[in-house]
Amino acid sequence: MGRWLSVNPDEHHDWINQRDESFEKFIRVGDKKDKNALTIFASYSRGVATCRDFWCYGYSKKQVEIQMREMIGFYNSQLQLYKSSRKKESESPDAYLSTDQKKISWSNVLKQQLKRLLEGEFRDAAMIRAVYRPFSKSWMYYDNHFRFFGDFDARILGSKGS
Repeated sequence: MGRWLSVNPDEHHDWINQRDESFEKFIRVGDKKDKNALTIFASYSRGVATCRDFWCYGYSKKQVEIQMREMIGFYNSQLQLYKSSRKKESESPDAYLSTDQKKISWSNVLKQQLKRLLEGEFRDAAMIRAVYRPFSKSWMYYDNHFRFFGDFDARILGSKGS
């Protein structure tokens, strides 16, 4: 006791829990450099970025539906306010929008939807099963009007019934 143990990094620069060389024999999760490598996943995606996860995701389908209906209703009330208050068609909606984070989260994409006077509508078909961050099965409201970014397509998301 009382003596220090000298720890030296290995060739991988690991100090603690130095790796087992058999790790290199495992199938890679992905490999962007070698397109011919054997991998678990063939494609890469950042997934869906909603900027509104609080409203769009949840463990209860009913709760997500309630949250989305409330947010869409608020969005539509903001749309009506913008329509009736703006002085010219090209005017930015920023001056008219509520910034109450408990009611909505405004992304530039959603503001553009509003500026184009596109009304929001709840769609039952937009309620889908999803995996959230990254391994928690939940419900998601997946609708082009209310998502910010979806580096997604049918190959990744699947189709109804799959």
